[in-house]
Amino acid sequence: MEEPWGEGRVALDVHCALRDQELRLPPFRAHSPLLKSRRLFVDMVTLLSSHCQLCPAARHLAVYLLDHFLDCYHIASSKQLYTLAVACLLLASKFEDREDHVPKLEQINSVRLSSQNFSLTKKQLLSAELLLLDTFSWNLCLPTPAHFLGYYLAASASQKDHHCHTWPTTPCPRQTKECLWEFAHSFLEVTLQDHVFYKFLPSMVAAACVGASRICLQLSPYWTRDLQRISQYSLEQLGTCIELLLLAYDNILKDAAAVKSQVLAVMPSLPRTPTQLRFQPPAYPALGQPAMATLAETHSPALRPLDPCAVPMPPSLSVQMAIAAEPRHCLAAALGAGYFSGGHLFPAGCFDR
Repeated sequence: MEEPWGEGRVALDVHCALRDQELRLPPFRAHSPLLKSRRLFVDMVTLLSSHCQLCPAARHLAVYLLDHFLDCYHIASSKQLYTLAVACLLLASKFEDREDHVPKLEQINSVRLSSQNFSLTKKQLLSAELLLLDTFSWNLCLPTPAHFLGYYLAASASQKDHHCHTWPTTPCPRQTKECLWEFAHSFLEVTLQDHVFYKFLPSMVAAACVGASRICLQLSPYWTRDLQRISQYSLEQLGTCIELLLLAYDNILKDAAAVKSQVLAVMPSLPRTPTQLRFQPPAYPALGQPAMATLAETHSPALRPLDPCAVPMPPSLSVQMAIAAEPRHCLAAALGAGYFSGGHLFPAGCFDR
């Protein structure tokens, strides 16, 4: 199917099938002792998929496979983890992308993704792929937020949208949809950075990406009737997930700004240009929908909502993720330790079988 399924005649049927499949996804227990280093191998998969120009669905499926495999097995060495991450990306690309986009072994080995510069063989990757397929019972039809986003974006902009006064001119629906597409896909990449988003159904995360995008672009209403109809989610149901997305987005921009400040500090000879203020205090009209401040009431501690930003779109978040300084803010702390508690119980080493 060349055209995106969300824009085809079978869109409703495919959406219903995906919503049914997501209810049967295995739970994510967050038991792996490698969770503290999770961002490293997620960035590795993201960079490799970007280098190979894979589609978002393949990238998100690869991270899903890796997270859930590590949730069940203990990985003993960096080489095994690297082999497993590449095998996840290969399987995901074969399942989700075009055949000519599947990375070749020479292409993988030519990319330097770690300081140890591992070189893999076909036999090693084949063994890891078979191990993964056996773990998931040869079923890779596992919905991720990337599978739902296109369908929801098709109804994300309307001629009835009210634009905030911070827009320089009143854009046409096509311009609005382009901005929403960029913001929503940036938020989609944000969801890869923290395992807390496994607490929500993939369809809810995708809908929250669209909702957060409309909030950032100051479109009124925040959540339209069409979006509620096709997603089957209300703004109240999406509130917690939207708030976490905005918090993560804010943290990434802050990290990127900190890195930029460090670079400027060591190069005093360069002329300093005034920093443009991206986030300005919003002046909302009466929208008749809950503001983000009310959505945060269920959290403890309370989270500060992100002020909506004006267009144009900020620089690529994927690049900012790669250069952002450690340590990162863990969103799991915002939901408390109850959901992520538990011991580290593993069967025998997976590579010993």
